[in-house]
Amino acid sequence: MQDNNTIHTLSSATINQIAAGEVVQRPASVVKELTENSIDAGATQIDIVVQDAGRTFIKVIDNGKGMSAEDSVKAFERHATSKINDAQDLFSLRTMGFRGEALASIAAVSRVEMFTKRESDELGSHVEINGGELALQEFTTCKNGTQIIVKDIFYNIPVRRKFLKKNETELRNILNVFQQVALVYPSIGFTFSHNGSVLFNLKKENFRQRIASVCGEKTGKELLSIDVDTVLAHISGFVSTPASAVKKQPSQYFFVNGRYIQHPYFAKAVAMGYDKILPQDSKPQFFLYFDIEPDKIDVNIHPTKTEVKFEDEQLLFPIIVSAVKEALASSCSMPSLMFDQEDKIEIPVSVNDYDNLKQPPVTHNTSYNPFSLHQQVSTGGSAKRSVEGWESLYSSSKPTEGKEPVPQYETSEEPLIKSKPAFNGFTFDGKYIVCATEKGLMIINAYRASVRVLYDKLSNMIKSGKSVGQSVMFPEVIEFNQLDNTTFKSLKSSFEAVGYKFEPFGQTAWQIAAVPSVVSDSEAIEIIKDLTADSDGTSVEDVLRESILVRLAEKGASKSKSLTMEMASELVESLFSTKMPAYTPQGNAVYYVIDSETIKNKIG
Repeated sequence: MQDNNTIHTLSSATINQIAAGEVVQRPASVVKELTENSIDAGATQIDIVVQDAGRTFIKVIDNGKGMSAEDSVKAFERHATSKINDAQDLFSLRTMGFRGEALASIAAVSRVEMFTKRESDELGSHVEINGGELALQEFTTCKNGTQIIVKDIFYNIPVRRKFLKKNETELRNILNVFQQVALVYPSIGFTFSHNGSVLFNLKKENFRQRIASVCGEKTGKELLSIDVDTVLAHISGFVSTPASAVKKQPSQYFFVNGRYIQHPYFAKAVAMGYDKILPQDSKPQFFLYFDIEPDKIDVNIHPTKTEVKFEDEQLLFPIIVSAVKEALASSCSMPSLMFDQEDKIEIPVSVNDYDNLKQPPVTHNTSYNPFSLHQQVSTGGSAKRSVEGWESLYSSSKPTEGKEPVPQYETSEEPLIKSKPAFNGFTFDGKYIVCATEKGLMIINAYRASVRVLYDKLSNMIKSGKSVGQSVMFPEVIEFNQLDNTTFKSLKSSFEAVGYKFEPFGQTAWQIAAVPSVVSDSEAIEIIKDLTADSDGTSVEDVLRESILVRLAEKGASKSKSLTMEMASELVESLFSTKMPAYTPQGNAVYYVIDSETIKNKIG
């Protein structure tokens, strides 16, 4: 008899693999879950070893309380947990994990091996699980605590494995997770190794020391303390001085009851605390820790538990703003108004002079009507001005954000000039070149022209194998935190291809021995920092090299405000020797053309 039913029950293996998709998204997810389990186990030392950015091998070792032989197997069952007993316990959580899905999910998509032992037991337990199936369980000798090894992540789900990013990107994701945990638990020692290289060796320390160890000594030194105790929450931590604000990739961390969270609403509150004292393109750095009653927050709204709902978040908002302002004011980073009148400066006023004060006379034209199209206004007695035809001033369309506005008198979609114009014009405002062409009057943006010329020059030099770098007389040192250093190493060859030369100067520092000759040392360093902060390590080498060339051209292009006729003539000659004189490498128009017909129609 044929079965016409369409609904059926999935196998346990399939169910576990589907559930694993929520918890185990990439190797970083494995590191996060295992590290949090170690913290919940009371560990004071956690060692993490990773190979191939976690694709092939992840090991997490802790000195926590360990597990019994029976628990070592039960821990890999779905929804097996020691953290809660019923739904009510969700509102009194102070542990990192609680659902009992982490180990089951990890085991469902990898090969897992665990060694664990309690201090009270003579022997520990050794367990092996492949793809969610128990392969081995035995007693063994091992240290107190737990050691978990995860191999070949997604080996049984090739489609998921195919979608993993480049090793540089996956390692950066792992380091992100590691930092989020390490920053909130300075009382725990951590080590982190990748492919045999120790990237972090963190001893037990206080919060400020841990921030410096993870994010760099410079960041750690430029922090202002915050400590506010209210009936809603205890808020402590640090915010950066205005001078240490950054334009790209700021370190911004919120932690609630020992858990890293993302909270855009509170981030806005911090930004408001810096209102009017930071440049518009700068962002503050902060490390804020919230200690709050568990029943006042809900951490069970997202699988990764990075989103937390606060019961009183609208009341906490102004508290955060005020705390930031107070920290800035106390450090003299923000001017404060003093209302103390004790030592005020007195300005004497003569009563006699006051009595003789008279209102100054004011004269005005009572017949003037600003809305009359033919109203003529006397300016200085003889010159007169008509406002007729004012609408034409606003006839051009509003430019689209991020794009160049279309010139009002443009006669074609692209301002292309077929033949090279002879320089027979003049300079205007020190930054524009005006000259005649076969189509009409051309107005050239001298800076953009210089960018196009320099970009082509650098590109041609690199293609021909010529060196574009020059040695630095006094080599400077650039220092990264571990996260940015990982990214920089993936970009290093592209920087060197355009004239940079680097030499190792410590674990996360590099001495700059040579820079491209078209920029100053300080500009060269700024380009390195900006592109490293912008990149996630996924750009292919050709695209990255192109980005570096564009930045070099923009930084090295002449911004002279005293453009001479000779300079203008040379620039026009060079511009129209390039392949694309009409646009900069980023697509901005280099020149505008007012065609002859338009000029004749306007002024005869």
